[in-house]
Amino acid sequence: MQLIITSLPIMAEAIGNPLLDKLIKDLIIQILAMIAEQERTESKRRQAQGIKIAKANGVYKGRPKLYSADTKDPQRRLVYKGSIISSVGGKQFCFLLTLFF
Repeated sequence: MQLIITSLPIMAEAIGNPLLDKLIKDLIIQILAMIAEQERTESKRRQAQGIKIAKANGVYKGRPKLYSADTKDPQRRLVYKGSIISSVGGKQFCFLLTLFF
């Protein structure tokens, strides 16, 4: 199997020596992977820094909970309150008789 990347000229052409071709292509792929990993790490660090500043200012609330008393979805509110049983669940969610709780 051979990898050919047309957007990188050095990856699109063969040098002639298969071992040298493989070495150069593997090296380029490893360098690109390292750069991508560093960018991801830096992005996560900046995001954590921004969240820390937002929490200090009282702005950051976090992700809303799916099942809580103040969720927007009425069915999820019923699940949170514990009022959904098989008969009510069948009416609310239009389930057939294959509903098990």
